[in-house]
Amino acid sequence: MTAELTVAAVASRLEELRRLYVPERIEAARERLARERPVPAEPFALAVARSLAELRALCELAQHLHAGRRR
Repeated sequence: MTAELTVAAVASRLEELRRLYVPERIEAARERLARERPVPAEPFALAVARSLAELRALCELAQHLHAGRRR
């Protein structure tokens, strides 16, 4: 279900966004983001390597399962 995009609905939403907007300095924004973002548990390269290994294992499993159906 999509919201009706009338002029009044758009104007109302923009007014709500104006009311909720809180300006902040770049330094404060960086500090807030640093607090809100979780620290990665592992380096990016290791996470990518692990994900690729999992993907390869899934591909091999799919090939094995599909090969079993052909028999």
